[in-house]
Amino acid sequence: MVYGTPEGGRTALPDALPEQLAPPVPADGVTLTLYDQGPSLVRERRTLPLKPGLNDVEFSDIAVKIDPTSVSFVSLTDPRDTLLAEHHFRHDANGREALLARALHQVIEITLDDGTRFKGELCSERDPHNPPNRPPFAPAAPDDLILRLVDGQTATIRQMRIRDIRFPESTPRLYTRPTLRCLIDSARDGLQQLELAYQTQGLTWAAHYNVQLAATGRQFDLNGWATLSNNSGTTFRDAQISVVQITERRSPTPPSDDPFAANTFRRSPSRFGDLPRETRFEQAEARDLPRIQHYPLRRPVSLTNGETRQVELLTARAVPAYTYFVYDASPLFENYPPYPLKKQNEGQSSVSEVLGMLEFNVNALGADLPGGLPAGTVRVYQETSSGGALLLASESRLEALPEGEKVRLSLGRASELSGKRTLKEFRPSSRMLLEETYEIRLRSRRADRGVRVHVLERLFRWSDWEILSASHEYTQVDHAAIEFKVDVPARGETVISYIVRYIWPS
Repeated sequence: MVYGTPEGGRTALPDALPEQLAPPVPADGVTLTLYDQGPSLVRERRTLPLKPGLNDVEFSDIAVKIDPTSVSFVSLTDPRDTLLAEHHFRHDANGREALLARALHQVIEITLDDGTRFKGELCSERDPHNPPNRPPFAPAAPDDLILRLVDGQTATIRQMRIRDIRFPESTPRLYTRPTLRCLIDSARDGLQQLELAYQTQGLTWAAHYNVQLAATGRQFDLNGWATLSNNSGTTFRDAQISVVQITERRSPTPPSDDPFAANTFRRSPSRFGDLPRETRFEQAEARDLPRIQHYPLRRPVSLTNGETRQVELLTARAVPAYTYFVYDASPLFENYPPYPLKKQNEGQSSVSEVLGMLEFNVNALGADLPGGLPAGTVRVYQETSSGGALLLASESRLEALPEGEKVRLSLGRASELSGKRTLKEFRPSSRMLLEETYEIRLRSRRADRGVRVHVLERLFRWSDWEILSASHEYTQVDHAAIEFKVDVPARGETVISYIVRYIWPS
């Protein structure tokens, strides 16, 4: 037999497996696959009686925002000889207007507020002066209803005067529940388990993380939530749910242990313009990631229409963490300019705040997340040293990260630390050579202990640079930056200085 060729109007399928080899039949129910963007996927299994020949079957409580062109059908009982011949979606609006539209050209009985009764054929038409998309029985029409009475006369009745309307039993059925009517061609008699799948709008999800950092900064607890939103127009009971996140592919980044080499924090844009540097940061880079990440939720969930619900995505306790501080006052840039920056005031800033940072490894969460950590919103709370209060340290956007990746989150401004970056000397030696000396002062008002501060310096004027001398050891982060890691004593000060030389072509 050649699979996929017509055979009496049906598609030829392989013969069924012996019963002992056939896979177990899944139970009736609904499975949802929610995407963070675009339509989501609904798959339902229902067991219904069918007769040989064509069967008119109704699947009620379908999502109102279904895409009917995406419907897929299979009989799990008899996939070879049970086929979907045609289908169409029905959902009639509720209310008087919907009933009147269904009763057009039929005899109805109307009772007015004063008890007057009219009985006749409903003959209302759209006012030709109204827009074409106006409902035929919109209440704003001057003479809403037109009746041809049983005595041959014609009456116009305003809807605002109507107390009640009685419709004939022969009025076409009103589909008040979203229903997919299917014409199923079956070759056998009896119960069959049918599977229906389709795409729909109105089902979305997002990840949210709450981090509770200990006062020592050495460990934290994390609760990760999948926030599910259902605006599809129907309710799903005890659904098995998987959430899918689509991420852009990015060029690979060389591995580095430096906190500035990956997950660089940049200021979030604001519609109010540039805001002072505070606690709102977002990660602007991520490693090379798979395009689709899939996360099945652990238990069935019921989603009522119009509801937003948080369901556990992951939970981690006593996760080891590393906290440190960052002072970054040098100019931020992505690429060198096409010409050297030779003016003395270029690249100067008055940034004084020192930022706290939290770092941990995705694998330390101990969660079964084969796709890594989904992108989402992260809120970091930190206990006070007395343990009596919990403070919101920061809220940021976390980009998707694969397993084994380091996560770096801003803890906001460290109020007890400050920094000052000063250009001490500016020496243009010739048209092609420039030397300058920078001084960075770090102060701490903390009385309990000293802290370690990472200082990032970007050599921004030109790509051909050389460090002539430095007061402290440093490492080269990339082709355009160096980093100092220095200790600042309690209630003390540390001063960093270095000399850089730039050389450019004539």
